Amino acid sequence: MTRYCCPNCWGNFSINYGICPECKFDIDHFYKEQTYFQKLVAALHSPEPLTRDRAASILGKIGDSRAVPQLLELLHTTDDYYSMRTIIESLELLGGDEAYQAIQMYAGHKSVIVRNAARDVCARRRTGIEFLVTKEAV
Repeated sequence: MTRYCCPNCWGNFSINYGICPECKFDIDHFYKEQTYFQKLVAALHSPEPLTRDRAASILGKIGDSRAVPQLLELLHTTDDYYSMRTIIESLELLGGDEAYQAIQMYAGHKSVIVRNAARDVCARRRTGIEFLVTKEAV
């Protein structure tokens, strides 16, 4: 059975109402008027970890540096180590000093998953090795 999710309150329901039955958000308007980038940024706030991770990954792959502040906010507030790794990888793809400085802060993180992701980015940056994304990966 198909489930629908409100991008505002993340309410979950089985009928496409067009307007969220919980918070009265105009879902139809949101999906018609928002850009792909805006929809991905909204998905970063989903309570579903896989949705957040997919959005973070795609934001890195599309290379839009406007995503850096939103990804940094999520990196600093989430406690999901796998999400943190995905965000670090996306920030590496987006580049820039702000992203790199934040990644460096996580090179000493208590989680080996996060720590290794940050250290790998730092090592690639020090040696000039770029994290390559092929068209097939996007």
